[in-house]
Amino acid sequence: MSPYEALVRAVPLARRSPMITGFEPQRPWLKLGGFIALAMLLMVVVTIVLAIIVRIIPGATDQLGLSGPLPVTPLRLIGESVSTLLLAAILGSLALAILAAASMIYLRPLADFLWPGRRFNAGDLGVGFLAMACVSVILFPFYLMMGAEWTPPLLSPTYAD
Repeated sequence: MSPYEALVRAVPLARRSPMITGFEPQRPWLKLGGFIALAMLLMVVVTIVLAIIVRIIPGATDQLGLSGPLPVTPLRLIGESVSTLLLAAILGSLALAILAAASMIYLRPLADFLWPGRRFNAGDLGVGFLAMACVSVILFPFYLMMGAEWTPPLLSPTYAD
């Protein structure tokens, strides 16, 4: 079977996918353009708000300014936790801006864009974790070859000292 024939067979199946069942917007190209414009606007607004918040929180500017591994100190894990929390807040708020734009343009509840009618599948979750573990194992040697040190505080018996 040629790739074209496979695509022709897959299109009707994709139209019946539970991910998009009952979702057919009027004027899809206009809606898509509106979504992209509104998403960009909301992301700019969220970025400005986050910049103001980072300036208000003491020490957040210094925390975001660090590049590379943190210095090995007794409080390294706390510093890495704060860095991870700040990064998660930034990325999460940008994702929320995109989600809000989709919800406003397509006039659908937020939940329709997060988990549209599918049941939880532990197998898919496990495959995702396994894939990320494999990617980490593959990238780890490259990380060390770029000059990073191998000093994980969780595996160091003298970390608390």
